[in-house]
Parts: sequence; C-alpha cells; structure tokens
Amino acid sequence: MGYRHISVFFVLLCLSMSSSAKELIYLYTYHNKPPFIVSIEKQQGFYFDLASELSKQSADYQFQTLYIPRKRLNHIISEAQLDGIVLGVTPKWFKDPEETKYLWSDSFYRDRDEFVSLKSSPFNYLTPDSFNDKTVAAVAGFYYFGVNEAVAQSSMSRIDTVGELQVLKLIEKRRVDFGIVSYSVFKYLLKHGDVVDNFYTSPIPHDEFKRRAFTSLALSKEMGAFNQLLDKLKRQGQLQQLLTPYQ
Repeated sequence: MGYRHISVFFVLLCLSMSSSAKELIYLYTYHNKPPFIVSIEKQQGFYFDLASELSKQSADYQFQTLYIPRKRLNHIISEAQLDGIVLGVTPKWFKDPEETKYLWSDSFYRDRDEFVSLKSSPFNYLTPDSFNDKTVAAVAGFYYFGVNEAVAQSSMSRIDTVGELQVLKLIEKRRVDFGIVSYSVFKYLLKHGDVVDNFYTSPIPHDEFKRRAFTSLALSKEMGAFNQLLDKLKRQGQLQQLLTPYQ
C-alpha cells in the first residue's frame, strides 16, 4: 500500500507540473546581425536576452528566439502558418500601413538605415536623382524603398551580399559607391573593432523607423501577453538595461 501511495503521489505531481508548464512562444527574426543576434550558436544578442527576460517576467509563457531567413518567413506568412511573433520590423516592410493585416506591438527600438560611403569619396543623398549612375551594396533579399525602384529602372546598379558587415567590406574595397547599413549595426561593428572608422554617413539617411513586432490575427492572446510584458520592461527600465551592453 505504501508503494501505491507513493506512485499515486508522483503521478499527481507530474500532472500538476504538466498543467503548470509554460506555453512556448517563438520570437522570430530574419535579422541575423548584431546587436540583435551576435551569435546564433551561443544564443548571444539583444533578441536572445529579450526572450530570456520576458520568460522570467511571465508566469504563463516561455519565449524562444529563432532566426528565420526572410524568404522562409514570407512563405510561412503567405501560407497563413505564422505561429509566433516577428521581431524588429515595421508595418511598412510588411505592406500593412493601416495595421489591419496583423497585430502589432508598440515600438521597442529606434533605428535608421544609413547611406554609408568612404570619407575619401562621400555620398550625399539629396533626391532620387542622387542615385543616378551609382552602385549600391545591400543585403540580398531586403527591400529598400526608392533603391529597389531605381535599380529596376536601371538608373543605378546593386550588388547584393549576405550581411551588413559584408556591405561595409564592399565599400572599403571601393567596389560600390555606397551601401545601406542600419545605424544599430554600424555602431556595434565600429565599437567592437570589426571595421575601421573610415566611413561617412549621409546627413539624410535612407530611412528612420521604430522597430516593432507583429503576429497573425489568430494569436491575439499571445500578442496581448507580449505587449503587457514589453510595456512592463519599458516602464521599469529593464528594456534599456538589456540594450545598454549593445550600444
């Protein structure tokens, strides 16, 4: 009888633990670049730290950051199979300016895309005519408004590469006139000595924006929890604490 009571106790304990297990929410990003992702293998970077802190703050949810290529993400969205929250984007990038196709979070990171060139041959953007007869370095698969259109009209050329560090390398080698690099990435790479500070940024950037998150309309409960936790981190100053090591 004693063993039976012990067995029943452990069964009930396991059931209790199972019922209290946290629900998993994936945080997707297609930005495999610092400071957002420093190392996928070591799970280092702001988005990994954010997932960890959100999980600590929530009694109901466990958050996990996953990298996913933009083309793969586009396919998942087109098939209505998005099962998580996408980090670090804007409604404009996903053709949802009215914010009706998806559920959106508040902003959590102010950023901009810079026109970067060499100090010895600076590129200044003034109007779309500034692109004429130029060659730009950009990340493959990324859409840059104005730039994509100019390339399509053959008024400028574009060389694609795998990331923004490689964009800067193309600029250093003078293979292009300028490149497009996020300020957050540019600042991180300079701070950590990944590139030499011989670059020039146009006073007028390509774009200024606030990074946000979105998910499908079907995940309103999960997005509501994410928004509440994000707001809590912002109000208590913990979000800035997470960002500080990467700034």
